[in-house]
Amino acid sequence: MKDSLTGITRKQRWTDFLIITGMCCIALGARAYRLEEESLWFDDFNGWRCLACNDLKSYMACVYSPETLNTEQMPFYYVVEYAWSRVFGIAPLAVRYLSVFLGIITVPVIYCIARPLFGPSAGYLACLFYALSPSQIFYDQAIRAYALIIFLSSISIYALLQAARRGGGHWWLVSFAANAMLIGTHIFTVFLVLVQGCWLLLAFRKSPRAYIIWVMAHGVLIAGGLLWLMGNLDQPESAYELFRAPGLLDIIVFLFGHDAVRPNIELMPSGETWPFLSPATARHFVAAHVLFDAILKVLFAASVLFSLYWALSEESSSIVLDGKKGVRAPLMFLAMVAVLPALILAILSHAWRPCIFPRYTLYSSLALYVLAAGMLTRLKPAALRRAAITVAIATYGYQASLLLPAATRTQ
Repeated sequence: MKDSLTGITRKQRWTDFLIITGMCCIALGARAYRLEEESLWFDDFNGWRCLACNDLKSYMACVYSPETLNTEQMPFYYVVEYAWSRVFGIAPLAVRYLSVFLGIITVPVIYCIARPLFGPSAGYLACLFYALSPSQIFYDQAIRAYALIIFLSSISIYALLQAARRGGGHWWLVSFAANAMLIGTHIFTVFLVLVQGCWLLLAFRKSPRAYIIWVMAHGVLIAGGLLWLMGNLDQPESAYELFRAPGLLDIIVFLFGHDAVRPNIELMPSGETWPFLSPATARHFVAAHVLFDAILKVLFAASVLFSLYWALSEESSSIVLDGKKGVRAPLMFLAMVAVLPALILAILSHAWRPCIFPRYTLYSSLALYVLAAGMLTRLKPAALRRAAITVAIATYGYQASLLLPAATRTQ
């Protein structure tokens, strides 16, 4: 029996449930692997050190005290972290599981983004990319805001696509609420909101009144975030000495190499390979990263080009999905999410001051997972499709294996 609204059969719903549950288990296993061995380092300690405070007010005063280096950080994550610690305790491992939990519940949201555009197989594959992603694993093990940013970004993207496809005020409200929490978590998520505004302007030019309301509402959010930042931005120049303006190769990594462990300057390869490998095999295993890094970058760059080509083709306007004709606008939106935030930060880094790290646009990888999965599952003939998907999964397995064998956060 089919659902009258979505056209999905009961059997398909059970299949989805079982496979997505399996993907969540893979994500949990990767994120929980040797998690207890990860020690507190500065970026973890900065927010964790105040959790022993007796109430939220004193906790926030501690977090934003003069001796805190990152006083420009937005407050919403700290509120969530404090609430979690009241239930599960303040032990570092307990607090790390907040990020793990947020990473796990992001998996079904990614499926919900991908399935209406490319079908269930693409949804499963996008979830697998996310589950095995080294960058997502790394930050889903941290006592930091980035797992929350990724979860809220996935909700924001999904809600906006639903609002554009189906209408209904509740989806617009969900999108607005997610964006409000995003800006309240990290000011650089404003670039995701700006991309949404640009896409809405291009895709819905015939609804100027609705667009003006959207712009005004989000203008208030952005203004509030900037006012907070200006009131708390009191950092010495030495706090930014690690930043540098990116070159062309850096920009390619920021765009398409989030999950390439060696080129990504923020990820820390474990320095070990799996213990069953001989020393000679281990050396060749690690040296192969050049090939697998290139595969990853080519895969994601090609997926963006594919989405733009398909969005502009006649084929995309004739496809019926979820009762609505055409996937042109959603594909364009995901392509914009994939590349524009990093390009904006790269330009700002040259025109103003260096202000870019891969983690600042980590949410862009959500669009890349969906687009890459969509491209791979549409390849023809079937033999080419199976071979390409196998290579992509093997590449992610390889990249994860550079990160996981040992604890990377040390004393």
